[in-house]
Amino acid sequence: VIKRTRIGLVVQAALSHPGMVSMLGHNVDRVFMLVFGVGVALAAVAGVIAGPALVTQSNMAGLLGPILFVVVVVGGLGSLGGAFVASL
Repeated sequence: VIKRTRIGLVVQAALSHPGMVSMLGHNVDRVFMLVFGVGVALAAVAGVIAGPALVTQSNMAGLLGPILFVVVVVGGLGSLGGAFVASL
């Protein structure tokens, strides 16, 4: 979606050149808000799916923290393909 659609083009351009994107008629704040909303929705769906599979505890961050750290470090920030490989 990010690399092959018009929406992805607008999101990438808004990250690197927000002034130019706003001059072209796109609301940069709304673009950022929608991207954040989609991310939150995906996280909520992941929580709903993983909730019954994993026992929900108050110290889940401590248990899953090292795994998430490896995914972020190996995948690199901004590399979706690397993060996918690291998560496997």
